[in-house]
Amino acid sequence: MSAKQFYGTKTYDEASLLPNEIWAEIIRWATSSKDKMMQKNLRASLVTKRYLVGVCRQWYNLALPYFYEYILLGRTKALNPLLSALRASATQFDQPPGWWTRRLDVHLRDGIPNAEQALHHLSEIMKELPNLEIWTLSLPGGDNVRSLPTELFEKANCCGHSLRTVIFYTSITLSPDVWKTFLNHHSNIQYLMYNPAESIPLPATPRLLSIWNPWSYQVETSSLSSQYPNLHTIHLDIPQPRLKQLVGVLNQITHLQLTLLPWAFGSFTDEFELLKKIFPCLKRIDFACTIIDGCFLFEGCPLAEVAGIRSSSHIFRKGDAMSLFSRGFPSLLEANPSLKTIQFTDKADLVSLSRVAGKVRDPLLALQEKGVQVLDDAGGPLKI
Repeated sequence: MSAKQFYGTKTYDEASLLPNEIWAEIIRWATSSKDKMMQKNLRASLVTKRYLVGVCRQWYNLALPYFYEYILLGRTKALNPLLSALRASATQFDQPPGWWTRRLDVHLRDGIPNAEQALHHLSEIMKELPNLEIWTLSLPGGDNVRSLPTELFEKANCCGHSLRTVIFYTSITLSPDVWKTFLNHHSNIQYLMYNPAESIPLPATPRLLSIWNPWSYQVETSSLSSQYPNLHTIHLDIPQPRLKQLVGVLNQITHLQLTLLPWAFGSFTDEFELLKKIFPCLKRIDFACTIIDGCFLFEGCPLAEVAGIRSSSHIFRKGDAMSLFSRGFPSLLEANPSLKTIQFTDKADLVSLSRVAGKVRDPLLALQEKGVQVLDDAGGPLKI
């Protein structure tokens, strides 16, 4: 029997058997990222989206909104083409592509040869993203970009109610008045990271949950509870002379994130002692450091039930791993009897640890016997 006789003479467009709404849901799940704060996961989802929009015209129309859901700009030359694409496609759909964008990462690493034009294009792009939720910005150092234009923040006002996270990795000068107006317009911001060159105002933001280095802002720590009632996470770089500007007792802070700066060789006992007094109600403390040395890393650290560990260099040498497990973690447990969980928060660290698994397996078992869970980045038991 021929295939034609077996299957019949009718042919079907299999895609047409499902309504577009179901295909759209399938595409959304296929291209979504579990952790929307992890750039690596988001970049991987972009690859899938590029393939989907090239399958056929139907899938192009269905997948295009998700294609623009996350935008990563790594080079200045991509700014103008993106702006043109956002504007050109605006009339092809019920909603323009920028309407679907939820996250914009601007990490320009090519020196920005024409800074004024590049920042103008970026400002125009911001105007096309009315539902933006996460905005991260990293610009190369040097003389090309010394300050951010007012236009950039004025155009960003189009996403006033949706913006939740603002992370500026570059300490660039910004007019205090412009910054204050920007924050007043974006009253729903929850996560704020910006280390300005000079102290700038921080208006009362009721929904603010997390802040980076409070001394960068013109705000008294004693007023944090009243002006930012939902604030529960603070990120600090130590050692830092301005740490002494933190005064009072902040019972509302339950999560402390510490970056131990690489030039600090020695104990952090003095800083930890001060932090204990200011943050007596911590439930979790995260450490990020370049140099792992169990001899002093956790000596006298603040008390918490959960400790997160991340190596800034993403490399655990054999000696570092041994020191961390055999001396660092026992020291942490000795200083912190209430500790119940240790979590490695970066997958790259786990890959590095797997190479020295034989050296840390016994200390790991010793921790578990003392009732301390050691978890991976996903929250499961550490397996090495």
